[in-house]
Amino acid sequence: MVPLFGISPLPNISGLPRAGELHLWSASLSIRLKVSEGEGANSLHSDLRALLSGEELARAERYQTKQAQEQFILVRSLLRCLLGQYLQQNPAAVQFCYSIHGKPELFPTSPQLYFNLSHSQGMVLFAVRQGQPVGLDLEWINPKVNGMAIARRVFLAQEQAEIFDLPLEQQQAKFFQIWTRKEALIKLHGDRLFPGLKAYDVSEYSSTSSFKNSQKHCRSTSTLWLKDLAMLDSFAAAVATIQQPRHLQHHTWDWETSPATQR
Repeated sequence: MVPLFGISPLPNISGLPRAGELHLWSASLSIRLKVSEGEGANSLHSDLRALLSGEELARAERYQTKQAQEQFILVRSLLRCLLGQYLQQNPAAVQFCYSIHGKPELFPTSPQLYFNLSHSQGMVLFAVRQGQPVGLDLEWINPKVNGMAIARRVFLAQEQAEIFDLPLEQQQAKFFQIWTRKEALIKLHGDRLFPGLKAYDVSEYSSTSSFKNSQKHCRSTSTLWLKDLAMLDSFAAAVATIQQPRHLQHHTWDWETSPATQR
């Protein structure tokens, strides 16, 4: 039997996040990418493509490799199924709009539901919150990336010191940790070009406290909330939002084998 929408089971969601809640969902992409190469692949691709809009399909076609195209289609399909469960809509009926900087958002709903996503090396992470925008970044700790050279070029002096004061074997993980913090803050505002990586000083950051955006050239001087996320050892991740949530739920969506579980 072909799974519903090519994705089964769907996440077990009883309603929108309550005020002050932040929901995180992580899922593996690796299994489906392997399955998609085998028998039934064409049917599966047709099911998933049917969920996407013409704009999304056109965007998928702009990727240069078939694998990148398939991954975009899969990630967007998962996003649509997740948001469809929250909104109690058919995933294909979920409508997106985009900020002036290209950040995807839902067409205004009542109450307003915000989301963000990030994927890397066969894993995807979604964040969903009611009433407050959210930014999210997930990165595989790639040993081939010259993190130290990048840090010297785009990190602030105090952030570089935080990396280089560590033993050599810990520096690469610290680089990606700082990178994901900065990316989460940038994605919170949906702004890829301004204010940029140097606008946020995340050195000596404590995950138990709020983060003050104090850079004079930033558009906002509000107190933001930033948190490192515990993922697999080979990944770094961070989430940012405007006000500290009262409760954070992290679910694993095993969308091919068993219902989602909370951890």
